[in-house]
Amino acid sequence: MSLFEKAAQLEKENRAFALITITSSRGSAPRNQGRMIVLPEGELLGTVGGGPAEKYVTEEAMDALKAGESRTVSYKLDSGESPNSIDMVCGGDMDFFVEVFLPRPSLFLSGGGHVNLALSRLADFLKFPYIVGDTRKGMAGIERYPHALAHIAADDSAGMFRQAMEKNWISRETSILIATHNHDETALKEALKTPAAYIGMLGSKRKVHLFFEKMRKEGFSDKDLRRVYSPVGLDIGTETPEEIAVSIMAEIMKVQSGSSGNSLSLFRKDSPPLAIVRGAGDLATGTISKLHRCGFQVAALEIPHPTVIRRTVSFAQAVFDREVTVEGVTAVYARTLEEMEKAWLSDKVPVLADPEGHWIRELSPPILIDAIIAKKNLGTHKEMAPVVIALGPGFTAGEDVHAVIETNRGHNLGKVITQGPAAPNTGIPGNIAGHTQDRVVRSPARGKLTVRKDIGSFVKKGELIAKVGSSDITSPLDGVIRGMIADGTSVTEGFKIADVDPRGDETYCRIISDKARAIAGGVLEAILRLSPDLIAGGRV
Repeated sequence: MSLFEKAAQLEKENRAFALITITSSRGSAPRNQGRMIVLPEGELLGTVGGGPAEKYVTEEAMDALKAGESRTVSYKLDSGESPNSIDMVCGGDMDFFVEVFLPRPSLFLSGGGHVNLALSRLADFLKFPYIVGDTRKGMAGIERYPHALAHIAADDSAGMFRQAMEKNWISRETSILIATHNHDETALKEALKTPAAYIGMLGSKRKVHLFFEKMRKEGFSDKDLRRVYSPVGLDIGTETPEEIAVSIMAEIMKVQSGSSGNSLSLFRKDSPPLAIVRGAGDLATGTISKLHRCGFQVAALEIPHPTVIRRTVSFAQAVFDREVTVEGVTAVYARTLEEMEKAWLSDKVPVLADPEGHWIRELSPPILIDAIIAKKNLGTHKEMAPVVIALGPGFTAGEDVHAVIETNRGHNLGKVITQGPAAPNTGIPGNIAGHTQDRVVRSPARGKLTVRKDIGSFVKKGELIAKVGSSDITSPLDGVIRGMIADGTSVTEGFKIADVDPRGDETYCRIISDKARAIAGGVLEAILRLSPDLIAGGRV
């Protein structure tokens, strides 16, 4: 077999190699022309003259293969002191071109059924090399897949992947598509052990959710599972195996290129970007309302029994009342994806009881905002979404989130911080008409709250506004009750239960606060700074 035939065979087999060519020689040199193939494992085919010159250019070829870049190499065969002199007494010069051939992105088709068969035909057309394996006799054979680089027949999925890894058929350039006959779970576990750039699995959202929950219990991390694209493919309304294959290949190419996958049309009408907000209290509601009005698709996640003070301006109240409207924006309680989609179609904000963030993993939003205002991080991290923003202290921009929004009243309120933390929690409520801590009411004891004066009530200093058990709670000053937790709530001693506004304007109880608006503006600025494509693409 000639050197060129061998090079053609290696390309057909999608294997990496370097081709060394003598481009020129001057004076006395071992050879004036010649070519040699170098494989990554060190095997040599052909020669460029032997001796130290060949040894050094072979080492250069190995380095070039690791770097994935072709290069030109020159040597002086004079035993001199120059950087490119080598220990030879010939006295001539030699120039080489080291051309690197890297494997093309390939497919590993785990399962030989209808979808992978359609995908293989598309791969043939696009010149994607692929390998196919199946546990059923004949399903991955040469008759069914005549153009596959290799065919694997194994007793189980573990054996299939073991054979592929032993023969170096799965690399960082490989995309795996799992569509087996009742072996998807095993195949997925084996695929996660590989360095593959893309792991896709055919299946419904319910199947994927069940698989992932089971795998978490078996020790697989969320980082592991975030490698998996499932349900697989782009959402282009597919039904037939051929249509599904197109959507899968489009997603694979999108991942490989790092592109957005959006339409290139200047006049497209894509669905708006999804932003998930953790928390739906009064400050979070300001952000949710702002994003909703700016064209984002927003979902809010709360705890099952929120204890918000400013109930009349908090979307968290939807958990109890099933629907709440703040300044013309309506939030509704939702439990399923169908209920979320119904809310969005009705131009409403779905609120879900999900403190653990399961819907974040399910929906993979491009934007995640932690607006819990817990003064500490309760589990949000920047791997959860391409853009992760947090409100207030407890987070460090550049480490656990991409940006932090300052929530401390003052000159920096609403400031976008992209490196470092927000100002530490002072423990002192914001100053309203000269009042700080004295306008906040806390429970004097443990027990069940009985509300006597609810939100919007005008009260005098010393007037009874609530009871906890047998303990009376009176207003600390003249004003309007701006916040009060719900009647019947069980509280502990020292728990914040009410807020009295000394300005005496009842309308403030029904509108988003100046603080919440400033913070919301900071969130919107952070999103647009961190995701400029949202502006360039016309999606908001």
